[in-house]
Amino acid sequence: GITEVNQDPAWSPDGTRLLFSRQGSGQLELWTVRVDGALPATPTPFLAVAGHDLRNPSWHRDGNLVAFQARDGMTGSVRVLFAAGETGALVHPLFPPPEGATRPALIGGDWIGVVALEGMPGSTVPTLHVRQLNGLRISVPFPTWMGRVVAVAAPGG
Repeated sequence: GITEVNQDPAWSPDGTRLLFSRQGSGQLELWTVRVDGALPATPTPFLAVAGHDLRNPSWHRDGNLVAFQARDGMTGSVRVLFAAGETGALVHPLFPPPEGATRPALIGGDWIGVVALEGMPGSTVPTLHVRQLNGLRISVPFPTWMGRVVAVAAPGG
């Protein structure tokens, strides 16, 4: 039978690596594999955070930063975290996305888009948050009938 689950693939900007979620020791971890023609193309661990499922990786266009979704296996809370593109080491942005953010997408040079609930406590209105990594923020509520956000253009980009 199937012993591994691989999902949420994301190509590196230079097209030489594929980053994806893989079922590890009881949780989803981020793994990478070189796809530059070198053999063997063996997946290697990129990042694991104890007690968290890691999903939906997104590369910064220069390959130096990866954003991803981390879900706490105990509480179910979700947040967006960042890692260095080469080493997989966790990094802490100056202006992190809101608590509960999902589906991170690094856009253009220094923009990140996430989907999070917005408004009063208990709100179920999904909101697209687009934030420059230096702190400038734009939030746009969208009705659930719009479905999944596929792409967002950064202002001026």
